[in-house]
Amino acid sequence: MRTMRRKREQEKEKPSREKNLFFFRCYVTAVVIGCLFLAGKFETETTLSVENELKRTIAEQITTDELSDLQKTISSFLQDRSLSIPVFQEEESEPEYLPDLEDSSP
Repeated sequence: MRTMRRKREQEKEKPSREKNLFFFRCYVTAVVIGCLFLAGKFETETTLSVENELKRTIAEQITTDELSDLQKTISSFLQDRSLSIPVFQEEESEPEYLPDLEDSSP
């Protein structure tokens, strides 16, 4: 009877452990990205070497074919949509007619 009860309790704990692990991984990822962002703001030899190593690692994992496919997908997506923000669009206004400030008398 006790073993069944323990087994049920362990089964109930599994989803919470997985959930906690997921949040922990998200937290660690956010911290690493934040550190890389801050390191990118300062131009030192260490940050440049870290950036170059990161670029080299990413380049080793992504093939050129995948990269060109991704570039084509992004460019076709951006061409199909106008991603302009209304706040930054220039409004077409009617021309203003200002009086001449020059004195036209001889």
